[in-house]
Amino acid sequence: MTTDADATFAERNINRIDIAQEKTDEYFGKADGSFYMGIGFDSKKNKVPTEDWWQFPVFLRKMPDSCLVENGTFYFIESKGCSDTLKLKHEDIECYDIWEGNAPICMSLYSTENDRLKIISYKQLKKIAVGCDTGVYDDNNKKYYDIPWGSIPSKNNSIENKKRINQMGDKK
Repeated sequence: MTTDADATFAERNINRIDIAQEKTDEYFGKADGSFYMGIGFDSKKNKVPTEDWWQFPVFLRKMPDSCLVENGTFYFIESKGCSDTLKLKHEDIECYDIWEGNAPICMSLYSTENDRLKIISYKQLKKIAVGCDTGVYDDNNKKYYDIPWGSIPSKNNSIENKKRINQMGDKK
């Protein structure tokens, strides 16, 4: 069976839902007293024609998926899915650094193999990533960090945790 990491963009996105985004929306959309909404480009719903998409500055193409206001603080939310390892592109990190300069980014990570959602700050995930092995995608030659699912902390930041963002530990 081909994994998403081994498939082309077209193969990954034919007649398929984004389960990681659905889990993120389910998790953050339920909170009382919080405001949550999508803000990024949803490439799976083809909101921007492909030929135009590549004309957008990479910074905009890497816009976080959602935003949240909780306990008086604004957060960007980025949703990522994986099986047993999370592949985080170097290019994504460069752009997330810019977005993080405006507001904290909360990474919502979903493993299909473990059927588990983990919530972690971008700063924490980046610290983990730079210590991991790297690889290169065959279809586009983009470098990525190969982050084992087990190396992403789950203490106090799993989907079962109702305190959510407050557990990230390094808010701005």
